[in-house]
Amino acid sequence: GSTASLYSSLGFNLSQLNRYSDGKYFLDKAYQLYENLDDSSNIAVSLKNMGFYYADLGYLALAEDNYKRSLKISFSQGDSTNIAAVLSSWSIVYSNKGQYDLAEKACLKALKFDKINVSVTYNNLGLVYSAWGLYDKAMDYYLKSLALKEEMGVSDLSSQLNNIANVYEQKGDYEKSLEYYKKSLSNAETIGADAYFEAIIINIMRTYYN
Repeated sequence: GSTASLYSSLGFNLSQLNRYSDGKYFLDKAYQLYENLDDSSNIAVSLKNMGFYYADLGYLALAEDNYKRSLKISFSQGDSTNIAAVLSSWSIVYSNKGQYDLAEKACLKALKFDKINVSVTYNNLGLVYSAWGLYDKAMDYYLKSLALKEEMGVSDLSSQLNNIANVYEQKGDYEKSLEYYKKSLSNAETIGADAYFEAIIINIMRTYYN
């Protein structure tokens, strides 16, 4: 099990670093090992990670297929933590498809299953409300997400800081927007999250232009 767990972590983290082919290799290896061990709980987690991988690459149908398979196993086992994680991740797919009503429902359902690991779900809800132009509501969830991550000592705050900046930009408060975009960029540099750099710099340039 420990080898499979290592492969799973490697696959997920490499994918987050945009090293997709390496990430897929280790995600597949982890899944095969968990299958051999007949470890249903971790098979479900592997399918969730695979869904996240495909969603990141824009293969939304494949992402949804993996999320669906993961949920089926987790529901049969009553694994509320993984159910919530899958639903929260699936909300991003719905948002990317413009199905914000389904994204909101997925997030709210996730919060019913897991009331502890909620920072990502709060962030995802913020994305939905921001898309609907409900900026105050979006800001509320982004700030909740940021506060929870800070309380837990999580170092990766770039997404929340970037989203807060975006709300300020949408509301026309460009000074505050720049402040938070710069915080987001600084955080991304600190943790070595190169994947964020280009998007944040584009956001900063756009805000300066405004």
